Amino acid sequence: MRTVIRDTYSSWGKVTNRVPQGSVLVPIMFQVYVNDIHIGINSYINLFAGDAKLLRVIKTRKDCLLLQEDLNKIYEWSKK
Repeated sequence: MRTVIRDTYSSWGKVTNRVPQGSVLVPIMFQVYVNDIHIGINSYINLFAGDAKLLRVIKTRKDCLLLQEDLNKIYEWSKK
């Protein structure tokens, strides 16, 4: 596999582990992978078919800061 962004191509890499796209295992594997993403998150989080959406009504500066805290927590989760 390799990544292409506009006209820039990465070098080829070998994929050694995968679940075929469209497989019945994909939704299950996604749920296993993101099972703990919601821990410590105060905003609404919606997980569906490979997507995660974080939602929060912003009425005050505090709401904005709380959303940023949750984004920071998800970023730290993604690094683990």
